[in-house]
Amino acid sequence: MRLRQVGMEDDPRPRVPKSLLRLPSASLERWLLIYAITFYILLCIALFFQFVQPSLIGSNNLRIGADSATYLGIAGFVGNSKTSTLQGVALVTAEGNLLGPVLVAILARTLWGIALINISLFVIGLYVASTLPGVRLGPFFVLLLLNPTLTPALLTVNKEIFSLLAVILFVKYVSSENRSKLFLLILLGMSLMARWEQAAVTGAILVLESRYSPFKHRPKLVLLGLVIVITLAYPIIIRTRIVDLSAMVTFAAEGNTGPILNQIQASYGFPLVMIPKTLINMFGHLLSPRLFFSDLINGDPSDIQKYVVLPINCIMMLVVVVVVAIRKRFRLHDPVIYWCAFYWVITAVSPILQPRYQYPVYVLLCLEATGLILATESNSRRTVNGTQPQSRVKVVS
Repeated sequence: MRLRQVGMEDDPRPRVPKSLLRLPSASLERWLLIYAITFYILLCIALFFQFVQPSLIGSNNLRIGADSATYLGIAGFVGNSKTSTLQGVALVTAEGNLLGPVLVAILARTLWGIALINISLFVIGLYVASTLPGVRLGPFFVLLLLNPTLTPALLTVNKEIFSLLAVILFVKYVSSENRSKLFLLILLGMSLMARWEQAAVTGAILVLESRYSPFKHRPKLVLLGLVIVITLAYPIIIRTRIVDLSAMVTFAAEGNTGPILNQIQASYGFPLVMIPKTLINMFGHLLSPRLFFSDLINGDPSDIQKYVVLPINCIMMLVVVVVVAIRKRFRLHDPVIYWCAFYWVITAVSPILQPRYQYPVYVLLCLEATGLILATESNSRRTVNGTQPQSRVKVVS
């Protein structure tokens, strides 16, 4: 007996399209994510009016933003709005970069305006991240959310929101085949709004990996040369004061481990202290569990930035590092990991040890942990577990 397959046009029975019975899973996940992001933003707005704005105008004793009071003072804020002219302070120096936060404060003119700009930059960052190859936006958003650095970044005047958007733009730029000069200017401008170190690292990576660079695809050689240059140059800079780092050295002298490491570094010992300083920058007091839990339990609960945000930030940094390591994603040929390694070396030079400065690294590692795929020169692609995908074969009948 010969069987004949009956098509939809031959079947007399009425059929209900599946799309009317249920939403496709991808669409459902997308809408759930939109609802989650919307709820988080509304929660942030409520937190702003209930706690953050009163803390910034002195109505409560909470310290939520790290250096917000400094930025607002330079921008001429008194209370809830800008009332005076910009103070005569250099916005970009070797010791720090105030450009981004102060510029936003001047343009926004009110504390609510600052929060609105920050939230808008965050939404733009999420949108760009959703266009990156392989990235699962839901897990990426969750990892950002679990790090409490994010919420103050949205609600206070700070640098972290610029760091977040700048590194996402960097990944978008290096993953794009058509790289426009306008996009490059936006990328470098946003990086400079965060920290000059971030802009310098981004610019250096792009130059070193350009088609005309003799150092292209030689990250180990570049990093080795960078360490040698810093080792020889730093003691000369300290002794001759070509670049004035005295304020940073004085501030760092208040710690215990930092002054010792800085003394070794000033005696041509940067290769010896680079890894310890990087670990402290990444994980903070987690390297000393006794001190970590003592601060967490006995710390001033009103200093949310120091005793809540920073400790949990260090924990989440450890989590994403472990995830990326398990998935074998720490490979220098990856532009993201190359950027992180370059940034680690540059930030290890600073006399001040501060885990908060590693937030752009956290964002990049979150992208790696949630499936980022970047093409290599051989046009091969790596999957989440590090294996090469099988090529697709077109069967011609």
